[in-house]
Amino acid sequence: MHEELDQFGSLFGPLLVSAVLASKGDYRLAFLTLFIPATLTLALIVTARFVYPHPEDLEVVAPDVAAKGLPGIFWIYLAGTALVAAGFVDFSIMAFHFQKASVVSRSWIPAFYSVAMGVSGIGSLLFGRLFDRIGIKALVPLTALTTLSAPVQYGAAWRSIMGPWNGSS
Repeated sequence: MHEELDQFGSLFGPLLVSAVLASKGDYRLAFLTLFIPATLTLALIVTARFVYPHPEDLEVVAPDVAAKGLPGIFWIYLAGTALVAAGFVDFSIMAFHFQKASVVSRSWIPAFYSVAMGVSGIGSLLFGRLFDRIGIKALVPLTALTTLSAPVQYGAAWRSIMGPWNGSS
């Protein structure tokens, strides 16, 4: 449920901001509209607190969360994931490039983020199922593919940031 609500918010929140920016062109109003889903979220949290005052009672068995005894492949995967994550360009840098290079109008930047979140959600479902069926081998091509995207992202971001200093725009 948590992941579904997270994906829902990351998909539709930026679309709402994009729609307000496209129609009104006002960032303040666009962010103010996010007050509505934020209020609904807080209402859900308060409601859940009253309906389930002791959520720990819903657990059948307390999970063992100790890190000892994890297989070596887990630590290799964790290290690889950390390196891939370190290579990703944050969307805020990409959005800066989009606007600086006039690649995308400012009202469409949140829509691009929403699409990225939608693709991420669908990809997570697909690769999660594949991982459940064939194990860690499912993530090797995904990791390799995403690693190749980092130089492209950094190159575009670097050109837009350094443009004013090197005479190009």
